Amino acid sequence: MNQITPLQVVRDHLALSPQFKNERPRKLGVFIVLVFIATAVAATVWLLGIETDAMGSLLTATSIMTGLVFTMAMRFWERSLDARSDPDLIFDEKRRNTLDDMKTLLLWTVFAGIVSTAFLAGVAINVGAAKASAWTTGVAAGLISYQLLYVSRALLSLYSSSYTLRR
Repeated sequence: MNQITPLQVVRDHLALSPQFKNERPRKLGVFIVLVFIATAVAATVWLLGIETDAMGSLLTATSIMTGLVFTMAMRFWERSLDARSDPDLIFDEKRRNTLDDMKTLLLWTVFAGIVSTAFLAGVAINVGAAKASAWTTGVAAGLISYQLLYVSRALLSLYSSSYTLRR
């Protein structure tokens, strides 16, 4: 079994691997749209000058969401590995690809959650109970929006596959 590198996760997520030639424009487009939405949220919060003293609460919520998504990612990772030895799924490439896509989406969401949690922990340590500045609140809003958009994308993918992969 080959070891999975961080570069491979990024390549799979953005469909840059040669095996994803037909899906490349769609996946890159969705990625760019999600980054744009998260950036727009961050810029809006920053430009409106919104300040908050709830960084500790945001840190707690983000940590919990990251942990739950990590659990989901591990479950899909396990299913993805099992699908390669399961006689019912070994020749069903659509189902295996769906499992791999879910695994990659959820891992990417976990990476976004780790970055969000690290940023929010740093802010919570430095700011304490005082209000965080507008730019800090904007960055936090952008990171959390990005993570929520990816959780939504993974759940929509799972929901749509429950219809498209019926036997």
